[in-house]
Amino acid sequence: MTGTPSILLLAAGASRRMQGHDKQLEPVHAIPMLRHICLQAVNTGTDVDCYVTLPDANHPRARVIDDLPVTPIFVDNPGLGLSASLVAGVTAIAPTMAPSILVCPTDLPDLTSAHFNAILTAQGQHPNTIIRAQSADGVFGHPVAFPRHLFAQLAAATGDQGPKHLFQTHPVRAVQFDDMAPTTDLDTPQAWARWRENNE
Repeated sequence: MTGTPSILLLAAGASRRMQGHDKQLEPVHAIPMLRHICLQAVNTGTDVDCYVTLPDANHPRARVIDDLPVTPIFVDNPGLGLSASLVAGVTAIAPTMAPSILVCPTDLPDLTSAHFNAILTAQGQHPNTIIRAQSADGVFGHPVAFPRHLFAQLAAATGDQGPKHLFQTHPVRAVQFDDMAPTTDLDTPQAWARWRENNE
């Protein structure tokens, strides 16, 4: 039996480059960044299950999404880097029999439901292939969808490099967008300030 595709949003990191601020709580169109991207994920209009990795149940990030139809996954060791979130998420999702997992960090404020939908659609059309978003300039970014047969390798990821090695060893199909949303990730106060000058 085939399950429902999953979206895995990675939000357990420490925001180390934010000089004491939490990028997940930075306002985007008047709501916290994390809530904004969760809303884009759950409003894809497709039949998906959405999961979010978090540091713990009492973290302020948990409170800004506690009324949304997303499943929190608490990461025991978020300080170990991106892979700690990825491993925790994939390990929790694998038993659901999801045919694929769309993975996305939660510091890309320009991503919309349309970006998520395009990646999910391409993955459905090419179910054995990694699907990677590209910005208008051809640079790879997020989201990225992985087929089920790669779950075990995703769950063995280490460090901050995550699944990058899989892009060299398995078929990859790009979905290029006409904007820069897949690579507009904001992880410093200066980057947030520049983004706001042009967007708010």
